[in-house]
Amino acid sequence: MSIPPKLIHLYNIHPVSRETMRNLKAEFDESKRRQTARDCNVLIQDTMIQIYRDAVKKAETSMQTSYYYQTRDPLIIKCSNELTSGLKELFPGCEVSKMTVNPFVGMPDMAYMNINWY
Repeated sequence: MSIPPKLIHLYNIHPVSRETMRNLKAEFDESKRRQTARDCNVLIQDTMIQIYRDAVKKAETSMQTSYYYQTRDPLIIKCSNELTSGLKELFPGCEVSKMTVNPFVGMPDMAYMNINWY
């Protein structure tokens, strides 16, 4: 029995070899890992820009010598080492630190980023 061409076109189906079937899970996992890495990079860049703008504005408009950023976003927390490294490049000579805590059992973790320019 042959597959009608209209069906192939309509549902985007095509023959899949045994070798391809064996590799589908690995390909899917790798694709998901790459997408997570891209999402993490975009999120780091966006968060870094937000922290940069807020810290500079605080330095321009107040006598305070530090800026605190806090988040419960699990992806930011997962990428917090990269975020901290980027902030150290953006604020040379300033103390940039991070801390991750779990305030209560069952609650999501919380991350704090601190930039000091005293």
